[in-house]
Amino acid sequence: MKDLQNTPISNNKLRQPNIELLRLVAIVLISFMHGIKCAYGSENQLNAISFVLVNAVGNMGVTVFILISGYFGIQSKVSKLFRLWGIILFYSLLLFFVSIYLSGQELPYIFYTKSFYKDLYTALTPITSGTWWFFTSYTILFMLAPLFNKAADCMTKRQFLYLIVVLLFFYSISPTFFMHSLSNTPNGKCTENMILAYFIGRYIAKYGIPDTIRHHAFSIWGGCLLLISFIDYFIFDPLFMAKDHNLFIIMGALCLFLYFHKSNIHHPNIDYVICYIATYVFPIYLLNWKLIEYLEPLYIGYNNENSFLYRFLLVQIGIITISIIIEWVRRILFDKSIHKIEKYINDKTTPLFNNIFYSK
Repeated sequence: MKDLQNTPISNNKLRQPNIELLRLVAIVLISFMHGIKCAYGSENQLNAISFVLVNAVGNMGVTVFILISGYFGIQSKVSKLFRLWGIILFYSLLLFFVSIYLSGQELPYIFYTKSFYKDLYTALTPITSGTWWFFTSYTILFMLAPLFNKAADCMTKRQFLYLIVVLLFFYSISPTFFMHSLSNTPNGKCTENMILAYFIGRYIAKYGIPDTIRHHAFSIWGGCLLLISFIDYFIFDPLFMAKDHNLFIIMGALCLFLYFHKSNIHHPNIDYVICYIATYVFPIYLLNWKLIEYLEPLYIGYNNENSFLYRFLLVQIGIITISIIIEWVRRILFDKSIHKIEKYINDKTTPLFNNIFYSK
C-alpha cells in the first residue's frame, strides 16, 4: 500500500496534446473494431488474427474516453448538455432522412406508413431511445457527474478505494472470471461500467498511481493485449474476452491512458493540429456505424483474401474523412446559433445549477 501514497499526476484541465492524441487513437481503434466485424471466422489466418487483435485493443477505446473524463472531471452545465443533445439530434435526423432517401421509397407514400412515424420518433429522441448506447450512458454520467465529483472529494482514500474494489468485483471481476454479468448487456457496454471507469479516473487524479504501474504502463498494456488475444484466438470464441467490462480490457485501457499521459508531445504546429482534429472525435463516433454499413460492401467480399486489410484500411480512412467533412459543414451552418442559445441557457441556469450542487 505504500506506493499508493504517491503524489497524484497533474491534471491540468487545459487541452493536452498527448491526451488529445489518445482520444484520436481511441476513436480510430473503435472505428476499426466496428468495421472489421466481417472478418469474424475468416479462413485467412492474417485476417482472423487481425480481427482478434483489433477487437482486443478496440474494446479499450470507450473505457479510455471515460477514464479521461474521470481524470479531468466532467464539469456539468445545462448549456453543455444542450449542446451535446443538439449535436446528437442533428446526426440522428440526418441519418434518418438519408436512410429514407437511400431506401428508394417514394416520398409521398412513405408518410402514410406507421414505420415512418415510429422511426421519426426514435430519431427525435436519440438519447432515451438508445440509438447510440454510448451517448445514452454518457448523458446519464454527465448529469450525475457533479454528485460523483462531490462524493470523490468527500471520501477518504480508503473509502474511495473500497468503492472502486466493490464496483470492480461486481462489474468486472465477476463477468471476467465467473462469467456472471450483472448488467443487461453481456458485452459490458453499459452505464455501470462507465461509472466504474469514471471513479477510477477520479481516484488517479486525486491519489495518483503506483510508480511500478506508471513506469511499466506500456508493457502491462501489451501483456493485457496478448493475453486477451491468445485466449480468444486459441481457447475460446474470438470475442470471449474482448468486452468492455473484462478486467484485462479495463487494465489495458488504464495503462494506455497512463502511457500517453506521461508522453511528452510539444511542437506548436503539431499540438494545434492534434487538439483541433480531436474535437471531431464524437461526430466520428456518431457517424461511424452508418458509414460502415454503407461502405462495408467495398471490402466485405474479400474477407478471405489477402487484399482484405488493404481495402479495409482504405475504407476506414474514407469513413473518418467523410465524418470530419460532415461535421465541418455542420459547424459552419449551425454553430453560431448554437453558441448563442448555449450562452443564453448558461446565463439562465448557472445560478440554479450552482445552488443545487455547489451551495452548502
